[in-house]
Amino acid sequence: MINAQLITILVVFLSVMVGILVNNSRMSDMRAAVDARITDSNRHVDESLARFEKKLDRMEENIMRLLADHDARLRQLEQAKG
Repeated sequence: MINAQLITILVVFLSVMVGILVNNSRMSDMRAAVDARITDSNRHVDESLARFEKKLDRMEENIMRLLADHDARLRQLEQAKG
């Protein structure tokens, strides 16, 4: 009877250990998938930020050009009046 109990305990123990190993491998697979998604998201955010910075630079250039144009017009008006 003791041998049967030991075999039962051993089978249960091995079943639990196999379950833990399978679960651990699934966790590793999930972590790899999550890491890939995070990397892809970071790349997407970086690309979006680069596009935003380019647009912001173009807007700044346009504003500076418009300000220079307005400044030149003001000078002409002041000289004409003055």
